[in-house]
Amino acid sequence: MSNIYSSETVTEERKANGHHPGGHGEWILVVDDDVAIREITCSILDTHGYRAITACDGADAIAVYKQNRDRVGAVLMDMIMPVMDGIESIQVLIKDHPAVKIIAVSGLVKKDRLSEIIDHVQAFLPKPYTAGKLLDILHEVLSTEEDMRALTSPLSDSTDISGTTPPSSGTPLFSR
Repeated sequence: MSNIYSSETVTEERKANGHHPGGHGEWILVVDDDVAIREITCSILDTHGYRAITACDGADAIAVYKQNRDRVGAVLMDMIMPVMDGIESIQVLIKDHPAVKIIAVSGLVKKDRLSEIIDHVQAFLPKPYTAGKLLDILHEVLSTEEDMRALTSPLSDSTDISGTTPPSSGTPLFSR
């Protein structure tokens, strides 16, 4: 099993200096069925130097990624959506595009379901999260080499991601 980034570890490292890195025009595919979450996330990304494009569900995400695969630096994928959920979408994306960088996002996904995609995502970002946590994780994922998955903190069996609120370096942007 691969290690994946923990938003808490990365945020703690940056908390000391209050710095949250921005992007340099990288394209980020934001996939979430909640319009408000997509809009807020895109606003944060656009404000901090990224170029956000969106998809409203997993099937849409696959189509949008295929059209923009040469430009998309990372996919921010919600796990619970109608039509095609995040887990199934990640499995399809990885099969067709093994080098895609994916950040799984959810406040509700069960650990046993996450195990289906744990080797295929570079990070997990639990909801609710702050702009700082989003930017920190995104920066870390984009800063890694394509084949590098030896990351800062493993998501272990003891990690509770089933609806708990993680420690926060600020006010959560949204929750489910």
